[in-house]
Amino acid sequence: MKSSTINYLLSKVEGFKDLKENFDSYNADKVSEKAIAISIEIVGQLKDIDVEGLSVFPMRDGGIQFEISRFSDIEEELIIDKEGNIVIAEYNTLGDLITRTPIKLEQIGSFFI
Repeated sequence: MKSSTINYLLSKVEGFKDLKENFDSYNADKVSEKAIAISIEIVGQLKDIDVEGLSVFPMRDGGIQFEISRFSDIEEELIIDKEGNIVIAEYNTLGDLITRTPIKLEQIGSFFI
């Protein structure tokens, strides 16, 4: 992944530290320090992986979500909850959940390949 993309993702994740409770005007929790720390580790692992269409978002429950657009019929998300648990969620084109699989930090590289 390009260093400019890595820097952009890191600055975006770091920026989540500044979000206050209710950042979305719908009573969202503050993004947890644990979710931020794990997300920074994940972005660091991406420097040697070519990933296109990657976005990162704060979640209402205090977690962070990475979303990949791979131009397929399945939308993939990597979700870090506020406790630091990581799952991969796959949705069909209608937005229905297909699978939700826990994953360890050490396995993250395989998700992005």
